[in-house]
Amino acid sequence: MNRPHIYRGQKVPGVFQRCKKTCPALRCDVHTWSYHVVLPAGPDGRRPQLTKAGFGTGREAMKAREEAATAGRNGKTSSKPKLTFADWADRWLAGKVERGELRPSSHTAHRNALAHLKRYLGTKKLKSLTSHELTETYAAIIRDRRAEIEAARATGGKASRPISAASITRIHTVANGCLRDAADAKFIDHNPAATAKKPKYQGSKVKPWTPAQARQFLEFLTSTGDRLVPLIHLAIHTGLRRGELLGLGWADVDLDAGTARVWRQRVTVAGVVSVVDQTKTEAGDRLVPLFPGTVAVLRQWRAQQNRERLAWGPAWNDGGWVFTREDGQPLYPDTVGRAFRKRTEQAKLPRLRFHDLRHTFASIALNADVSMPILSKVMGHTNPAFTSKRYAHLSPEKHSEVMRAVGEELGSATG
Repeated sequence: MNRPHIYRGQKVPGVFQRCKKTCPALRCDVHTWSYHVVLPAGPDGRRPQLTKAGFGTGREAMKAREEAATAGRNGKTSSKPKLTFADWADRWLAGKVERGELRPSSHTAHRNALAHLKRYLGTKKLKSLTSHELTETYAAIIRDRRAEIEAARATGGKASRPISAASITRIHTVANGCLRDAADAKFIDHNPAATAKKPKYQGSKVKPWTPAQARQFLEFLTSTGDRLVPLIHLAIHTGLRRGELLGLGWADVDLDAGTARVWRQRVTVAGVVSVVDQTKTEAGDRLVPLFPGTVAVLRQWRAQQNRERLAWGPAWNDGGWVFTREDGQPLYPDTVGRAFRKRTEQAKLPRLRFHDLRHTFASIALNADVSMPILSKVMGHTNPAFTSKRYAHLSPEKHSEVMRAVGEELGSATG
């Protein structure tokens, strides 16, 4: 039976002592006191209930109940006190996928990041997770991976790749989003990731080719009759991402108007190539103007592709893609990346990733006095501030002009 707590001659709702029928009718000194409270409605419209036992007196239980009710009204009480980090992480990721908030590659990255975190924090109660525990987890991920690599080398086994500070930064970003949403949903009263410490990470500086090196590479490819010429030409002259280039269809290209519509990507996720009907960001869906020389290159390429279509006959794969193999099959992202590295070595140029052609485009544009906001739109960045932060150091020639101009002014003033 439940014995109610009497305070000033009145029964206190939600405060009781769980007793047996054999317990004294007026007072029991054996069993502890409990409280039950119905919290305000959550985001789903339901009113969660919270029950807690183990109090020595009815007054202690009554006071705790009042505190829980006040915290609930202020949005500071977890309506899921037994919810673990792993439970919430799985639920959070599934919700983002269901709402279409993650591209396939982002989904894989989020899942991998959460797998690292769940290995150490999976059974931890969500409401009791602290920023210090997250900080220690980041260090443990690096330390334990290093130990695994050393053990594999000692036994001659296959060693995993090290976990870098950059990887921990990405894991922290996922943790921050996950726990921020948990706080917004009132499952926890604050986001512990907001104050967690992660290893110091210094992003690598972009080192693009100069215009002369870019021209040298295109001339080298042209001299060898390489079928990657139009792809590389478009990459250098537009700054499109590799996935955006490989996701282009001829229906997206208007050679008469000199434009290309960018709205999808061809990406590799967990070894599987797929076409995603969305760009990396919302701003990535854009109409890109084409330089007349680029239009000419694409016209020549389409003529070559038509000749290959006739040569292959019914065996031609008519997918409508701009960049293909001889049989019409679309080019795969990883294959393009490997081919680019090989040709870079053959041309005896500084080694670059394919993505660095995008940085080369940005560098050339900045040195040609293209404004940062315009460059940001052309490149499909959501925020011009990101473009500025990423590429502000890529115009040493312009920096020299500033110094020369200032020097001349000072020289004339002191002359």
